[in-house]
Amino acid sequence: MVRPKKGEPGYEEANERWRATMTKRYGKEGYHQMMSEIGRKGGANGSGGKGFAANPKLAVRAGRKGGFVSRRNTNGRKIMSLARRRKVADEVFGTIKAEASDYER
Repeated sequence: MVRPKKGEPGYEEANERWRATMTKRYGKEGYHQMMSEIGRKGGANGSGGKGFAANPKLAVRAGRKGGFVSRRNTNGRKIMSLARRRKVADEVFGTIKAEASDYER
């Protein structure tokens, strides 16, 4: 018998049958221990390495550049055009690109 997928008719019933079988087989404590082990493995398997989480150095550099280019808190300074601010930021910080050394921890 093929187990129904989540949202399909019969999913809840199949899940209850499975839970009853595992509880009968391993006991209530064994079932809970098995489920916590499955959850632990799933949580430890999370990548956590997408976007800036994969490259904190790049995040710092990009944030510094973004803050420099920001139009907020000008404190009386003359507001430059966005294109001019980006050009100045590129001159000061260089173009931000991910390099192989950025990913080394």
